[in-house]
Amino acid sequence: TNNMAPTVHPRAVRFTAVGDLLLGDSPISVGFGLHSRYPGRLLAGVMEWVEPMLANRDLVLGNLESPLTRSGRGTSQWRRDQMRGDPEYAAILRQSGITALHLANNHALQHGKAGFEDTVSVLQESGIACVGLRGEGPWCSKPAIFDAPGCARIGVLGYCWRPRQYGSGDVPFAEGTEADALADVARLRNDCDAVVVSLHWGEDFVNWPSTDEVRIGRALIDAGVS
Repeated sequence: TNNMAPTVHPRAVRFTAVGDLLLGDSPISVGFGLHSRYPGRLLAGVMEWVEPMLANRDLVLGNLESPLTRSGRGTSQWRRDQMRGDPEYAAILRQSGITALHLANNHALQHGKAGFEDTVSVLQESGIACVGLRGEGPWCSKPAIFDAPGCARIGVLGYCWRPRQYGSGDVPFAEGTEADALADVARLRNDCDAVVVSLHWGEDFVNWPSTDEVRIGRALIDAGVS
């Protein structure tokens, strides 16, 4: 029997999650997509529309589906400009209220390891935590920790379970298995009041999760994911 009294917090955690942030031109819009129309600081004019929805949160988490780097890769301009945003975007995203971005996804290495490292660096310099980085030691995913003032300690993990499209060998973001994620959750539960897991998974253009995805989702919840 656990005789310890539960931790009492004066208020609930204020948490907002958003979906994929596609801040580069898609393959079908190179030259006239979001990045081409709103380069550099011009992105602020787009983000101001969503700022009120992200205000006064303890944690705002999104999935950054396009590296923020000037070093595009590819044999043509069409390839170098795909799915790539400007480094200046990082400060604008933070100003808009975003506090954490999941980087473990199938486009993370589209512009190479240097492009990924540029993205991590500029996000961290802007005060945005990077979720889904490859962990060290027993960790598959490096935990991102948030202390919500007067509230709770929140731990965030992230994984990419989509087929790998770019990069080979050991990648700088977390992939792993269901067992790896459950082990990370078990460790993080000892240090945090709440655990958030961000998964980049599922099939494109399919409206329903698979039976296996539902099972894994329930297993994570049973393991203590909030």
